[in-house]
Amino acid sequence: MSIDSYPLEQPQPDYMIVTSTTRPTNPYKGLHIWETDTERLMYWQGTNWVQVVNFKMHGVGAGLAGPALPPVDTGSIPFKLQCGTAVLASSAGGDSTIVLPVAFPNGLIYASALQGDNTHAGATWTTHSYSVTQFLIRMYTSSGSVWANSGNFRVNWLAIGW
Repeated sequence: MSIDSYPLEQPQPDYMIVTSTTRPTNPYKGLHIWETDTERLMYWQGTNWVQVVNFKMHGVGAGLAGPALPPVDTGSIPFKLQCGTAVLASSAGGDSTIVLPVAFPNGLIYASALQGDNTHAGATWTTHSYSVTQFLIRMYTSSGSVWANSGNFRVNWLAIGW
């Protein structure tokens, strides 16, 4: 089944393919969309749509991890998008690992993780330790301290590579 015909049942899809005029009318916080007419990846931050990354990368040294940086100003870069949801537990250092279903052949450019349920209200995440096969997320409490040995929580994640 294609992503643009995914049925509206729980759990909701991790991203949708739309146009700038057919965005969802009742998005949930953290929903990612790809606008085919503007070629922008966007997410709903609760009150408005925010662009995730500038795909054109004119002159920007991009590339978080991998054997090579993407070519800039070539007009076409073959980006690949992976996303999913995972139930994880944090380590003593507050870290959890997202293993990508398929390794990016050239590099990981962007990775994000958002809270996927309300089991750890107020928690926030940062991403770090990137590779072409995985990345780590670090979980923090609402007061900003590392959330060690957190127990199970759901994360919706997105990774862009090439």
